[in-house]
Amino acid sequence: MNMANYNAINLRHARDVAIGTRASTIDLLTACFNATEEELAQRYRLHSLHLDYPLKDEVNNSQYAGQRQEGKSLEDDVLAIYHSLVKIRRVLANETKALKDELRNNYFVFIVEKVEHNIANVEALLSCTAEGEGHIPDPFHNHPCRAYAIVNEFVKLLHVLEIKYSLMLSQQEAVEAVEAMEAAE
Repeated sequence: MNMANYNAINLRHARDVAIGTRASTIDLLTACFNATEEELAQRYRLHSLHLDYPLKDEVNNSQYAGQRQEGKSLEDDVLAIYHSLVKIRRVLANETKALKDELRNNYFVFIVEKVEHNIANVEALLSCTAEGEGHIPDPFHNHPCRAYAIVNEFVKLLHVLEIKYSLMLSQQEAVEAVEAMEAAE
């Protein structure tokens, strides 16, 4: 990892993008389906998305508070964020192609852009560009609203990203404060 890019300014920006993206994605989702977030969750509560990605356990843990798995580094967390977003983007892009023009053009192209914006922020932290992804099996398993399922998964992932970035930012700010004090001595 290029440490020059892994600083408090970039982490704060990535966190703020995740927060803003989550809010605007929820707005797009509720406008598209003409229902509140709670109504949509209630409507599809018996269905789930069967998509495996690195942060899936954290996304499904309603008590997740940012704890890192033992033996995992900050770099591992950033890579997990990257690979999770890439997989979500791939499934969302494939699903978006199958939608009617009105839904695709009025809502889903913007949601795909939001995923890509978050990926670009992680790429800036990692100093890398997107990599190819192998075949992803159909994760929907007869879900009655495939488009909702993948966007909802993205929204839940963004919540986890906000927590992770906030913790990384706190840690990096502490490191930078110590470095600044040492430089001032």
